[in-house]
Amino acid sequence: MLPINPQQIPALYKQALALKAKGDGDGARKLLEQIIVTRPQTAEAHFQLGELYLLALDFRKASASLAKAAAIKPREGAIWMRWTEALIRLNDTAETTTALKQLASSGLPAATQKQIAARMSASASKTKVDTGGVNPKDLQAIVARLNKADFTGAEKLIRNLLRKFTNVALLHNMLATALMELGRLEEAQQAARKSAALDRNYAEAWTTLGDLCLRLGQSGEAVSTLEQARSLTPAAPKVLLNLGKAHSAQGHTSLAMETLDLCLKHDPKSSEAWFVKARIQADIQDHKSAMESLSMARKLGLDTVPLVNLEASTLNALSTPEKAIDLLDREIKRMADNASFHRTRATILQSMGRFDDARDSFRAAITLDPTNGQTYRSLSASHKFTEGDPLIEELETVWNRIDLQDDDRLQLGYALSKAMEDSKQYEKVFPYLNAASELVRKVHPYDVDTRRKEIDKVKTIFADFQPDNHPLTSSDEAYAPVFVTGMPRSGTTLVEQIISSHSTMTGAGELGRFSRSAFELSMMPTSPDHVDHLTPESIRDLAEDYKTYISEILPDADQITDKSIQTYLLMGLVWLAMPKAKVIVVRRDPRDNLLSIYKNLFPEGRHLYSYDLEDLAAYYLMFDEIIDFWRDIAPDRFYEIQYEDLISDPEVQSRALIEAAGLPWEDACLNFHQNKRRVDTLSVFQVRQPMYKSSMAAWKRYENDLAPLIKGLEQSS
Repeated sequence: MLPINPQQIPALYKQALALKAKGDGDGARKLLEQIIVTRPQTAEAHFQLGELYLLALDFRKASASLAKAAAIKPREGAIWMRWTEALIRLNDTAETTTALKQLASSGLPAATQKQIAARMSASASKTKVDTGGVNPKDLQAIVARLNKADFTGAEKLIRNLLRKFTNVALLHNMLATALMELGRLEEAQQAARKSAALDRNYAEAWTTLGDLCLRLGQSGEAVSTLEQARSLTPAAPKVLLNLGKAHSAQGHTSLAMETLDLCLKHDPKSSEAWFVKARIQADIQDHKSAMESLSMARKLGLDTVPLVNLEASTLNALSTPEKAIDLLDREIKRMADNASFHRTRATILQSMGRFDDARDSFRAAITLDPTNGQTYRSLSASHKFTEGDPLIEELETVWNRIDLQDDDRLQLGYALSKAMEDSKQYEKVFPYLNAASELVRKVHPYDVDTRRKEIDKVKTIFADFQPDNHPLTSSDEAYAPVFVTGMPRSGTTLVEQIISSHSTMTGAGELGRFSRSAFELSMMPTSPDHVDHLTPESIRDLAEDYKTYISEILPDADQITDKSIQTYLLMGLVWLAMPKAKVIVVRRDPRDNLLSIYKNLFPEGRHLYSYDLEDLAAYYLMFDEIIDFWRDIAPDRFYEIQYEDLISDPEVQSRALIEAAGLPWEDACLNFHQNKRRVDTLSVFQVRQPMYKSSMAAWKRYENDLAPLIKGLEQSS
């Protein structure tokens, strides 16, 4: 980064603060770094940079920046307080020791030094809680009720005391705990907020509030709240466990894993932490590690229904579906009335292509839990509804129940929309779809501008990028996975199924490993602002991490296909890390593509743009924009295939596809539906069938319903 005119510094600093206030951390950071290059002794710039790193939860860089600020202005108390916050969260003994030495020579008053040093060296020991004059016997009576699970009785005692002791944080936190156990989460959250507001140094109040935010699906607030609790009790396992869950809910996988590892450092016998870690590992397709974490959780005594279901799903993902079925059969014998075991069993049977057996298990689950929308939706995925189908009447009966929970209703809405489409009752499809989508958006609101910022950032990072003979290009000439990418529901599963039917190929499915690692390398607030500023080591590590991962999960595979949807976003890093890799981009008529997306419910937290027709159109246009961007950079480095062409002329298109994948032709690639590999995507039923044309131009049936989407697509310039 080049120096700037020193006279510009005041204006740039003011601009950086404005960007920080607007939430544009990247923009503010770049301006502050320019100031520091020109005038390294500007303490304010180092301080604000440290603040930005704190907000980005990069505590090591925050500590480094704040240390520089403190060295320049050692008597500035605000710098020391923020540095202390970074050090507490960083939890690095060596770095804290260095900071304490710097503090001793700071020139601050001895009393102030003592106060900061005590805070900097904070441990998980509980601070004394102000009882506000409440009689200890009254508090003991409440605790006794809570310990006996008499939460209604506890609430009554607490409310009686609150009439007299209105502003005692401890009582409000006790009330929050009782209400939380009674399932009255919104009321509990109000009580926890009151407790934290009354005593901002009361760690337990922040811990309770963070727990409630998690339960209410407010992961962003949960992170900030739990970070406050962490600053007060940095080694508290419960806080770290919930913070790991919150990071995971936000999709911050690395942060979640780091936090859980820290939790296990302080409490290695936390079976729940091992289970949460396993759940994250399974979600990122690291199934071998997930199984190891599950084994640890079991050894520590955890034996819950979610653990068994995750263990079965992981066994299936490790290509041992029969072991998964055996496990579930044993559990069903032990706990025959548990519907979720039957549902998991059915889902695994579906992935194996055993649809009749799956239907029997779904039926068993419905008998035990007749209003569970997830069961009906999963059953509908492999059920072909016909006119007069009794299952439709069954679905409608459940839908019309006034006591149906929102989650069950949204799941059921997708099942009913499919039922109506299958049975050609097209006018009834969108009323169910729209109702279900509205319920999803209620739980998971989405701002499509988030994607706009990501696309703009990619274009900035790779501006003037020339992949051919780039100095960062890996020298590995052998490793050549085939990435199949594109919009969801564009035909990527079909294309992968065709390629993986080749005798030399193994279909790995939607792994997401490389795309996540590439995103974390290049798109984080602390990432370099251009690809040229990455290091050869980081590119090598990106490739090695992926190769090691593949060798662990598919040790016998000669070559693999990886159907990770988001690979197209950072294709440039594929070309650098694995220059011999092939990238296949699948395209489809956007009206059909987006209709298909809108008709499906994705795993929680994924593809959140897909529940609003206008958002879908905007998202697709940005997909089109970034593909155009890569085509302008390197038109010969990826292959585009049109879904409609593949369906209309399968042999010609399949031969061209196999050639683009760098493979010799084999007739088995035309018989892809006979491929018995496990399929876990929403296309689990379709890829077991020969190609069919019924999905082409399906949007015309719903042209009026799709008007907002079609209008949005027409806005393309």
